[in-house]
Amino acid sequence: MNDALVESVILDLMSIEMKNLKYLMFGLVATASIACGETAEVTPCEQAVEHLQACFPEQDARMPDSCSDSSAEAILAQDCGELESIANAQAGAADGFCNPFFWWACTSSGGGSSVDRDEPTGYSFRLGINRCESDLCVEDLFGEIDSGAECGVIRLEDERGNVVATDYINDHMTWGGIQDTGDGFSNLDLPTGNYVAKLMRRDGEQARDIKGNPAEIEVALLDDGDVDLSARNFRILNTEADAVQACTEVVGAINSTCDGEQMSKDDIETTWVVKIEGVNAEGRYENIKRNMFVFNAQSHLFGFPKVRAGSYNLTYIELDIWSSWDRDNFRNLKYEDYLEYIEDYATGVEFTQEIEVTLDQAGQESTSIGGVVLESEVCL
Repeated sequence: MNDALVESVILDLMSIEMKNLKYLMFGLVATASIACGETAEVTPCEQAVEHLQACFPEQDARMPDSCSDSSAEAILAQDCGELESIANAQAGAADGFCNPFFWWACTSSGGGSSVDRDEPTGYSFRLGINRCESDLCVEDLFGEIDSGAECGVIRLEDERGNVVATDYINDHMTWGGIQDTGDGFSNLDLPTGNYVAKLMRRDGEQARDIKGNPAEIEVALLDDGDVDLSARNFRILNTEADAVQACTEVVGAINSTCDGEQMSKDDIETTWVVKIEGVNAEGRYENIKRNMFVFNAQSHLFGFPKVRAGSYNLTYIELDIWSSWDRDNFRNLKYEDYLEYIEDYATGVEFTQEIEVTLDQAGQESTSIGGVVLESEVCL
């Protein structure tokens, strides 16, 4: 190895401002390696992937096929804090500028390769629904765009009319829970070409848009890994959205006694927790009771949001919450918090009830399953 060459590079490094030091170190390693005849030079794109992976260890950093020295240098010029700010600002902004290195902000997979694996990740994109009062459907005009049709179904068909993928739209469940579907079309392993996404009614017929035409969006899967969409959202009238809706809020009530004495609804609330579990045609659903703020003299009311048609088990689990702090903080916990309460305070007393949610019920805002009368062993 040429010692004079290495000494010259070190002296040059000492005269450069500290912000650029880490990038020149890559050059030093590459130059020294080549001089010793060991390895090839590390490219800026490879450096950028390593830098991203170090800043975002939870993500899978991949190198886009379209990577250039200039795009890589733009990544290398940012420290981890700056990259995190950019990621937060661009998250979900797939309609606008999308740097291919920021995989979390891009609609498609970017057609690139992973650091640890070479197989393609497939095409990914998401479609939404605009629910409109009239065929104008202008955002913020007298509140015409309200919300999407709950749990609508979107089918992706090829040019021959074959269904190649299905997305069951789910709005975010604020307090948690498990709903396996509704993440958009993700990592589709499909040939490049033209497809059409069709919004379906609950009865299996195709929905209509605000002009009365079939509700569909043209989708082109390109050979560079990008996805070209004719629109981002289906635009349908409220009446059509009601026909598309395919989930309901399941509402029930608990009445409980202890040693033959009626318990107050507040004591029932902290003594019994209700868990719903089931698998329908679209995926797995699991949730834990949500308190209903409706006046009732004796019963405790609970509800589960966005339940699709299918068969489910309700498990009523008795708790003995001896901590006054936990009792005070029990109302409207998140799903994960309820799981912790069950683990810490369950007495082992459980009752199971089977329920069936029909397709007609799934199209209603709420569905009542009536009430149950339980005997508690925890007398408060």
